[in-house]
Amino acid sequence: MLKEPNKVIDSLIKEKYKEAKAVFWAGSVSKNDGTSASDLDLVIVYESIPTAYREAFIYDTWPIDAFVHDINTLQYFFEESRVGNGISGLMNMIINGIIVTEPSTFSDDIKTLAQEILNVGPIPLTQDQIDKERFLITDILDDIKFPRNKNEQIASAVHLFEPLIQFYFRAQKKWSGSGKALMRLFKLENPYLAQEWNKAFETLVKVGDASGIETVVTKILIEYGGLLWDGFRSYSSSVASKKNF
Repeated sequence: MLKEPNKVIDSLIKEKYKEAKAVFWAGSVSKNDGTSASDLDLVIVYESIPTAYREAFIYDTWPIDAFVHDINTLQYFFEESRVGNGISGLMNMIINGIIVTEPSTFSDDIKTLAQEILNVGPIPLTQDQIDKERFLITDILDDIKFPRNKNEQIASAVHLFEPLIQFYFRAQKKWSGSGKALMRLFKLENPYLAQEWNKAFETLVKVGDASGIETVVTKILIEYGGLLWDGFRSYSSSVASKKNF
């Protein structure tokens, strides 16, 4: 039987992370919404460490997923998310998480940093990036519409799931997510379209009908030029691709 999570976290901090300046507890268990398989998601922040790392382990019957940082590595990862994949997971863990260590100026500064970067938003996609995503989504959609067999059709639909919804957010210059958090975000942002997408995916799995998937893809892409295949071109940025004359 799992022990009281608050007590387990307090004991863990004293035993393993006693030098940490701030610890934030995030995830479903912290919101009383966990399942029997849920873990304890912790952001552990030191004043200074050589490198950030993530570690997972079992402690006192609980699975622990710990993201270990100092304020400099947090700032680096926040900025990497802003200019890269546009996923705000780590920032959300801090902003919405429970501070389980004594609140302080240090923990306040971390929350402020996360909120400031979240407010700025991710770097907008360029037109070339939008066109490339349109092409890749179109390519996967074709594999779903004209599969060799049911197994490949389902595999292609699974492959489409995250990139399509992430594009939905990034093209609007909004923060995105990944995994189950992405679907939760989608339901909050556009519950009707999320429900339509879920129904389309279920229909595809049950009977192989891809029409619902195509409808949702078309709705998402239409504002940015629609499906794209004919005439698409993407240039490599690799030095190795340049010819020497």
